[in-house]
Amino acid sequence: FESFTYQALNTLVENCAGLIQINIQTHPEKKTNSLGLCFKSPSLHLIASLAVLKLGLSQLSIQAAGPLTPKKILAEACGLDLLLNDFELDLGITQLPLNLDFLKTKKNYLGSPVNEQGITDAKNIALIVSGSGTTGKAKLIHIDFDNLNALMERDLSARKILPGEKHFSLTPVEFYTAKRRNLACLINGACIVLRESFQTDGFDMIQKLQVDHLSIASSHAQDLTQKFHSRSGPVYPQLKTVFLGGSPVSERMRQDIRQHISKNLFIAYGTNEIGEVCIASPEMQKKYPNCLGQPLPSIEAQVIDQNGNMLGANQTGQLRLKTKGVFTNYGNTDNSAIKNLKEGWFYPNDFVYRTSDNVLIFQGRTDDAIIFNGVIIYPREIEQLLEKIDGITAAAAFAIDMEHNQIPAAVFTAEQPMNIQKISQYLREEMGWLQPRYINQISTMPRNDAGKILKREIKNVVLAQIRQQIKKV
Repeated sequence: FESFTYQALNTLVENCAGLIQINIQTHPEKKTNSLGLCFKSPSLHLIASLAVLKLGLSQLSIQAAGPLTPKKILAEACGLDLLLNDFELDLGITQLPLNLDFLKTKKNYLGSPVNEQGITDAKNIALIVSGSGTTGKAKLIHIDFDNLNALMERDLSARKILPGEKHFSLTPVEFYTAKRRNLACLINGACIVLRESFQTDGFDMIQKLQVDHLSIASSHAQDLTQKFHSRSGPVYPQLKTVFLGGSPVSERMRQDIRQHISKNLFIAYGTNEIGEVCIASPEMQKKYPNCLGQPLPSIEAQVIDQNGNMLGANQTGQLRLKTKGVFTNYGNTDNSAIKNLKEGWFYPNDFVYRTSDNVLIFQGRTDDAIIFNGVIIYPREIEQLLEKIDGITAAAAFAIDMEHNQIPAAVFTAEQPMNIQKISQYLREEMGWLQPRYINQISTMPRNDAGKILKREIKNVVLAQIRQQIKKV
């Protein structure tokens, strides 16, 4: 393991910023405002990211893995002028290869600290964030420097990570939420742990480095619980917090983590646009299984009906949020997604209900709501019922469009083959005539890199199966 002091890190960032500035100055014909970052090395990615922030320029993180074409499309959509990288990658724009050993040996390229005056315009775009794109075309979110500062302040208020304590995110730093939280940790004087190579066992690093705080997504949680399922007690007793977020987390998974990984499980709910919204402490989860938690003090949260009227406790409706540091616009050319912002409120497109003591319970995405014979069925109701069944590991409920109606459907993964007829009967007893009309077991649940289930992909597979059955009849 290699470690850097804050002083050493600052020198590397200064050197990197100087190199970028020289590259810009030697190409005066190019107006370099937006830079792409694509690295196999997470430490180089972090250094480059800090350097770009220091220069007051905007940046877009591009995943190192995956095919070339989507990277080119993304670079063109964001108008990138320069690519910082540590491996050959032709995106049709100027490349500036970076090497850690080179940055270590060179003194400041400009002979004096860069950007001594600091950021002159806090409304400049700091980060261009590509949304998860679970429901179609990925949104390009513009986060300015003011937004970023507010987001990191809220991260620090939600996650009590003290100076000197070690924080490890199993999500790579090239992903926005992981980057933002790592930056917040640095601001607070904490130590961040980066996995330089995927050949290194991240789970082993937690114990060897005596990590204090762990941030994971649902896919990591599944891997962890499967790996240590035979353990009689928590395998990482030293962990002060385990923050789990990125997608709905079943009560069964929460129980498995508390039993086999750490008792100090916190559920985090937020969005790319607004950052951290809710935190559910271990005590809160005990009182309200499946909860998202209470909104943070700096967040104003309301549950409203379709006419914008506020709903009372235990009434399901659409969530809207207001806080300092909300983004101002998307970067997509048509900007149609701006409908998420209305009169200062941000609409994350989630259905929730609020308990009498202001705890939010997730009921599903508004895009996923099922209108069956004029009645709204919230997908999370079906999913939670399925997740209670022994052996089922994950569930997804959704609507299948049939002429002028929507048919409730659900799929699940399980540890062994399950009896569909018995499951259907169980759901009929619990839901009556609103039960899913289509239920099937699948081998794997498709998810994106953030761990969110890709219901669009599942629906396409299910529709193809139904059409095939109709043909046979």
